[in-house]
Amino acid sequence: MNKWIGTSGFQYAEWKGSFYPEDLPAAKMLPFYAERFN
Repeated sequence: MNKWIGTSGFQYAEWKGSFYPEDLPAAKMLPFYAERFN
């Protein structure tokens, strides 16, 4: 059985500095997220 892990969204400004690097442009948030979650 496969298990898929993710969240209800990915483009949250509050995540900058804790999940996303501070200098990551908004346009690169989805690729960054997709590398870490399936």
